[in-house]
Formats: sequence, C-alpha cells, structure tokens
Amino acid sequence: MNYKTFNKITVVSILIILISIISFNFVIDPYHVFNTFTLKGINATKNHTVNHAMSKFHTAKLSNPTVLLIGTSRTAHIHPSYLQKYFPSEKIYNLAIPGSGVSSQKNNIEYFIKHHNIKAVIYGLDFFAFNPVNNNFETKDKRYIDDFTKDYMDSLLSIRTLRKSIKTLQDNLKNKDALLDYSIGWETYAKYYMEIDKKGSAYIQENIHNELKTLSTQKNHFNYPPFKEPNSIAKPLHALEEIVKVCKENNVALHMFISPVYSQIVDLIYERGYGKNYDYWKKELSKYGSVYDFSGYNDITKNVSNYIDGSHYQTKLAEIMFAKMFDDKSVEIADDFGIILKTDTIDNLLEKQNARANAAN
Repeated sequence: MNYKTFNKITVVSILIILISIISFNFVIDPYHVFNTFTLKGINATKNHTVNHAMSKFHTAKLSNPTVLLIGTSRTAHIHPSYLQKYFPSEKIYNLAIPGSGVSSQKNNIEYFIKHHNIKAVIYGLDFFAFNPVNNNFETKDKRYIDDFTKDYMDSLLSIRTLRKSIKTLQDNLKNKDALLDYSIGWETYAKYYMEIDKKGSAYIQENIHNELKTLSTQKNHFNYPPFKEPNSIAKPLHALEEIVKVCKENNVALHMFISPVYSQIVDLIYERGYGKNYDYWKKELSKYGSVYDFSGYNDITKNVSNYIDGSHYQTKLAEIMFAKMFDDKSVEIADDFGIILKTDTIDNLLEKQNARANAAN
C-alpha cells in the first residue's frame, strides 16, 4: 500500500466515523436540542442531558408556549395542569431551571416575550436565586440572540455527547421512566415519591436533615458571607425590576409568588446570619404590592407531609397556591397561606417572622 492510498483510507475512515457519531447523536438527541422526532424505545426518555437550561430552552421553544412558569427547581416541580384551569385555552410550559439566578431567569423571560406570543408569566421567587454567586456573570450566551451554533455543535460533535447518547439508548431499551417530562417542562421527582410511598415521613425527615446540611455548606445558598448584606442583591433586584418592566411594556400578565419552603429552612436562614438580608429582600418585594408570600410559618409549611425535602414542596401544593393567587373560591385555603406583601404591613409581618425564628433558634 502506497502513502497516498493510506492517506485516502485514513481520511475516509475518519469521515465515516465522524458521520456515524454525528448521525447517532442526532437521532438520539440526548440534550433535546433538535427535537426532530421521537422513537419509543430508542430516544423517548432522556435522563442524561448536560443541563436543564439548554434542554428546557429548546423544548420550550418548540412547544411555542403562551404562558410560562419561571423559577428554580421548586417551581420546576409544579405540574402545568394546576395552572391550566386559570388559562384554559393557553399552552403552558414550565421553564423553571434548577439552581438558576434571577439574571438567567430574566434572559429566558425576555427571549420568549420577544419571540413568542407570551400572555402571562408565573414567577416563583426564591431567596437564594438572588445570591450574588448565582448572578455574578454577564451572559454571553448566544442562545438568547438566536445563534444556536454552540448548542448544535455540543449536541453533535462531542465524545461526552456520544457517551450520553449511548446511556440514553440503554435507558430506552430498559424502559426506564423519565425524570423530567420535557413536553411540558415538569420535573417529576418520581424516585422521591416512590421512596415516600415506601418509607413515609421518615424518608422526608431524612431528606430534610441532609438538605439543611447541604444549604449550610454551599456558597450558592447560605455559606457566602457577602450574601448576608442587603447591598449584595442590588443587581438581581434590578434584574427583577427589568422583568416587571418588560412584562408591562408587552402587556404580559406577571404573577409572582415566594415558594413555600419548609419552615426549618427559614429558621436556617436566620440561624446562619442571613436574616437581615432576607427581611430586606421581602421589603423590596413588598414595593410591588402583588407578590404572594407562601413561605414563613403556617400550617402548610410546618407540615412535613407537604414536602419531598426541605426545599422542595410536593406538586400538590400548587393547587392551593394558584387558587389563592387567582382567587378561586372553590378551593379551601388556610388564611395564613399566601399573604400579599405590602409596604404598609410588611414590618408587622417581618416582626412576627423574626420572633418565630428567634424562638426556634
């Protein structure tokens, strides 16, 4: 074999391998970027994405929603069906991204308002999403300016993607359940519910114990001293103002609420020294006069059976949360669950909250 023949064979072989990898990754589409077709038993279940932000963005784009659910993983667990009765003829997509900060949430809201016929945004607010660690970057993500080249390249020409494609195919051949329903953006938490059915509240209590330790040690939660000071959340508060502004300018209804974290998480916030900023945060939110606060201390947030772990409430709570927000008299709701934050009552509310937290600590 001469040198030229060897080179030709080598080049052709490399091209065949590359085309095979690209074709396989395109068909399996483990990151939900192309969403060209779904083959049951081949690529229907996709549990090996790189991150929720990319995959949910592209599936939401394909879904062409008119109503968005936005927030962190707490909001990601809300099934859109609980919201459908208040928007009966609208297409609802849960675009909440686990661990996201206000800055990235703003990017998604602005993009979809610009490119889709968005009529309403249901926005779940979480204190840690205002942590500067989660908002300390200026986005250079071309995804928000209609340049999806990087996402496409990452989804086709990557050894990591090939590995994930293989794992995705294996999951489908084994008929494994999806951890996230990308058609509606719903985080199922299926494994948690299975364990709760088996072990009951003991399993939830164990999760809460582990959650408290985790939140105490992570910088993006409550192990970052600068986050204790009110000036640390100036940028995310400004981003929130921009969200309110863009919704108003485009006649998009904005419904905001604070997630109902388990009461011991609120205790932890004060115990770790973040109470001053937590109070300031709620005071700033009270200026809007329309934010429903489902956190704090009430019969719901003190009942462990309403939770999966300390941070994540069970999806069933969305029924009474939305009933409160949309004044649905057909659903029975405790008076102290879901208080609108207002400037003339916020001091009294925070005084009660502080007294309860101090008593717990």
